[in-house]
Amino acid sequence: MKIHFPEIVASDAVTRHGAFVAHPAMEIPGKGTFAIYIKGGADHGLWQL
Repeated sequence: MKIHFPEIVASDAVTRHGAFVAHPAMEIPGKGTFAIYIKGGADHGLWQL
C-alpha cells in the first residue's frame, strides 16, 4: 500500500484498507509531515520528509 500526503489522500487510503486514522497528517516545520493509523491492533506511523 503506497500512501501519499496530503491528509485527505492518506486518510482515504488507510480507511479503504480497513485501518483507523489515529492522528491525521500534521506538518512539523523543519521535520516533515506525519500521520498515525491503526490496523490489526498495531499502530503505524507515516513520515514524509
